[in-house]
Amino acid sequence: MCIENIYTPKEFGQLIGRTTNTLQKWDRKGLPKAHRSPTNRRYYTHDQYLKYRGLKAAKQGLTMVYARVSSAAQKPDLRNQVNALEAYCKQHSIAVDEWMFDIGSRLNYKRKHFNRLMEMVALGQVRRLIIAHRDRLVCFGFEYFEAFCERHHTQILVINGDSLSPEQDLVQDLIAIVTIFSARLHGLRSYKKVLKDAAQQKEEERMNRSHVIRLNPTPEQEVYFRKACGVARHAYNWALDHWKQARSEGKRVKMRELKAEYNRVKHEQFPWCADVTKCAPEQEFRHLGQAFDNYWRMKKDGTQPKLKHPRKDGEEAGFPHFKNKKRDRLSFYLNNDKFSVEGNWIRIPKLGKVNMTEQLRFSGKTLSAVVSERAGWWFVSIAVEVEHQAPTHQGDAVGIDLGIKTLVTLSDGEVFENQKHYRQNLGRIKGLSKGLARKKEGSQNWWKNKKKLAKAHYRVANQRSDKLHKMTTRIALTYALIGLEDLNAKGMLANSCLAQAVNDASFFEVKRQLLYKAEQHGGYVQLVSRWYPSSKTCSSCGYVKPELLLSERVFICEDCGYVSDRDYNASLNIRNEASRLRTSVPVVASSAR
Repeated sequence: MCIENIYTPKEFGQLIGRTTNTLQKWDRKGLPKAHRSPTNRRYYTHDQYLKYRGLKAAKQGLTMVYARVSSAAQKPDLRNQVNALEAYCKQHSIAVDEWMFDIGSRLNYKRKHFNRLMEMVALGQVRRLIIAHRDRLVCFGFEYFEAFCERHHTQILVINGDSLSPEQDLVQDLIAIVTIFSARLHGLRSYKKVLKDAAQQKEEERMNRSHVIRLNPTPEQEVYFRKACGVARHAYNWALDHWKQARSEGKRVKMRELKAEYNRVKHEQFPWCADVTKCAPEQEFRHLGQAFDNYWRMKKDGTQPKLKHPRKDGEEAGFPHFKNKKRDRLSFYLNNDKFSVEGNWIRIPKLGKVNMTEQLRFSGKTLSAVVSERAGWWFVSIAVEVEHQAPTHQGDAVGIDLGIKTLVTLSDGEVFENQKHYRQNLGRIKGLSKGLARKKEGSQNWWKNKKKLAKAHYRVANQRSDKLHKMTTRIALTYALIGLEDLNAKGMLANSCLAQAVNDASFFEVKRQLLYKAEQHGGYVQLVSRWYPSSKTCSSCGYVKPELLLSERVFICEDCGYVSDRDYNASLNIRNEASRLRTSVPVVASSAR
């Protein structure tokens, strides 16, 4: 007596991936019909499971047709196989019960329909198997599979069954082996991610650093610099003008097309371009392309700036504008193969050596250089790719509270005062601005006064930059986890009473410097939400005050009586919140105290 496996509805549902409710609906429709026990309990048999999986047909002795190609690119060949097999079956009046197709290598024995076909043969369900060629089923060992099918009463019909001599058969096998294993060299694609990750890890070990050095050009060299800046500005304006013309004609042109057209006509129409390096105009096409990318991105994201007055050219906010000699900063670009640095000298094409006030601090692969003018002085910014090792940071966590009265208050009690550089120099700036307004624009005295005003602003910027760099470098080297409020500095400028003080404090610049310096030295900056009530919350008991005026500089907790400086209390709360958000400090670099 043979005892057949039986399953409860729950067990049967788990086997076929269905719920008991679905099985009840199928039972009422008779697909499949559940058996009933003497106590009227539903159950299913193993035979029903095999029929559901297609491993046992209701009618034995099926005629199957199998076709295969090696890749998705060979789908046209698969259709040709199917057409040939259909024609063969019609010609010989063969009724096909099921067609099976696979896309995979003939050395791949994990093909889905191939394995299902072999299971059906083993269960005795297949009477006849039709294939186009022997290698459509397997590459090697066809005789073994043929004998396997014969033992299970399955006949294999090969419609293209040309017999070869032993020598020819051996040659065909060798060709197949060479072809397949040569194709499998492309299996390196499976290591693409590994190689990409390794390259990325190697890339992370390198860092691009820029060193800005002041130049000491002679009058003749300064003339060359101004010519190069003029050529770069002309190329930018020429490309923008031709782009607008193409737009008015309903055409769209690419930057590389404009660049090719410019290079074709510049020797005839703009012969003075040959007086300076070719890098000056060529880079401006990339700058214009980047300007258009920024414009389309802002338009897509809805982040275009708001205009107080419509633009004279009628364009939208953020659209690239023509460069102006008086308004825009003078600069031009140099490729890494067009200049060289030797000690305190930089060699520029068609100019020669130009003196630098100091030597290049970084050693590594030179990437590019940008020569620019500011407040009457000329500078060169040299980008260098340097090796970056990542030792371990052993610092603690700290919270930073930014303010106007005190620029930075740390949670360990250290304070960095707000030196208010712009306010200290405001008297001189006002005097120079008043003198500039009283002079005739374009006169010699007007240019002299404008240069003095530019140098006054430049002095303020340098004082502020020096203070911020020293402060942020010390914080990044000392602390591994830095908690910082994500302040909306731009929104704070809407308050006309605080706008000048907020601009002078440079909250955004503090955040920017801390972000890249902490990463460079192995630390981490955890930004705390601007809506987090750091000033209203008691760092001792967690009580949150409903109201706290800006004039209240001492925090007094109404719940526990804790008394502390307002900024120090806020820095403690920021540190605690940053530690909560960042459960672990990354161990990627070292620091020095």
